[in-house]
Amino acid sequence: MASPYLPFALGAVAGAALALAAPTISRNYRPALKEAIKAALMLAREAQVKAVEFVEMLEDAYAEAQVEMRAAAATPAAAAPSPARRRTAARKAKQAPARKGARRVTQRAATGAAANA
Repeated sequence: MASPYLPFALGAVAGAALALAAPTISRNYRPALKEAIKAALMLAREAQVKAVEFVEMLEDAYAEAQVEMRAAAATPAAAAPSPARRRTAARKAKQAPARKGARRVTQRAATGAAANA
């Protein structure tokens, strides 16, 4: 049967060994430990900068949404065209110059044909 003092004795021996070896371990691994701490600090700083940028982006989007909502509330519903009507109007506006030119050509041809007849 194991002694109830065995875990205590093993812990005491391990603690004493660590106390004796600590100066050697700290001398050998101190530069690596410092580099790891530097890397962690740089990573934390970079994460902080990214978090601030993200919060700013969210604040900008929120402010833009508020402005759009206020503008939509200020515009009467009847005066504001629906998205489908806006697309149709934009499509017609793009095609309008081509249509006018086509009409002129057709009118000239008709006028020329009538003059020649």
